[in-house]
Amino acid sequence: MLFGTTKNAVFNQLFAALIAYVLLKWLHVQARKQIHRKPLSLTDFQRLLLCDALPFKWRLALKEILGRYRLVYNEPV
Repeated sequence: MLFGTTKNAVFNQLFAALIAYVLLKWLHVQARKQIHRKPLSLTDFQRLLLCDALPFKWRLALKEILGRYRLVYNEPV
């Protein structure tokens, strides 16, 4: 869904989508390092995350990753 049709609006939306993709990819890679048994593809990870159906081990890994971020940068998540 586009929220504007000007050249600048389209570039901003593409940039926002790129940032979202990079953050999801980073979370997936970080969580995958902690989980060795049942790896998920990036597509499965995104689908299950959006449907709120991630397996417990993946949820726990994400909680630890975001907790470390909060400790390092002292920012709320």
